[in-house]
Amino acid sequence: MAPFWNFCFEEVGNHQLWGIHLPQQYFQALHLPDIEGMRLRPQQTCLCSILDLGPIGQFDPNYAQSALAYLRQKGYEQGGTMTAILLGRGFDQGQFVRFIELYIPLRLKP
Repeated sequence: MAPFWNFCFEEVGNHQLWGIHLPQQYFQALHLPDIEGMRLRPQQTCLCSILDLGPIGQFDPNYAQSALAYLRQKGYEQGGTMTAILLGRGFDQGQFVRFIELYIPLRLKP
């Protein structure tokens, strides 16, 4: 199943809850059984951004602040649980990098 899934996390309070992300079309095509604790994410409009979380052990809890500021500037607010998919990790010019794709559900500010 490894070619079809990525590690992911969602923001729960001040913590990141890690899990596995499997796109619905692969889940259906592979005829996988339901797994305890599995959740289907509804379709929704999100601000998406690719970010570098930096080296292991140096997680910056403010990693999403610039994206949150941007959506507020554009007249939106966070409309649900923020999630991220780990796209890759490795070395770039001698520095360890971890790239995520961040998803922030949107709703118009009242």
